[in-house]
Amino acid sequence: MPKNLGDKVNSPAFDGYFALYDSVGYFSSSRNRTNADIFKTKLDKGIKALVFDRLYLTPKEVGELIGNSVSRKFVFEKGLTELNSGQKELLYYIANKLVTKTEIKFQLTTLGEEDTKTMQVRLTAMINQLTSAGIDGGRIRLVSQANEGKLEPNTIEIILFK
Repeated sequence: MPKNLGDKVNSPAFDGYFALYDSVGYFSSSRNRTNADIFKTKLDKGIKALVFDRLYLTPKEVGELIGNSVSRKFVFEKGLTELNSGQKELLYYIANKLVTKTEIKFQLTTLGEEDTKTMQVRLTAMINQLTSAGIDGGRIRLVSQANEGKLEPNTIEIILFK
């Protein structure tokens, strides 16, 4: 179900195909009364964005759940597919904080993959670690995005949503 994000994003014209990357929203709009074009907007930290079936948590909500200083970005060395001990510990920590909060789901977003097979093995390792820590596999979604220089290559980020 689409959600109006207010005057900062929506116009009286057609606005659709919203996609969220970090705190930047991209969407198509015919607000100039000509052909539709692609626009972007920076979302305020307090805004909740609804994309498809996902209500992404705000930074404040994430901080209340797992702590403000907890990283959700997992960077892999080129060619390596196994989780290192620090990554395993971090996944266990995040899972332990959220295991009973079954309304919270995990979006594993891949960025800058060196190849599909390598990234698939990395994702499987992360999913296995989360499920072994008690997170039901049905709470985990996978998303692949093109890296626009915002994150290091070979990165998987956990984004939390309801």
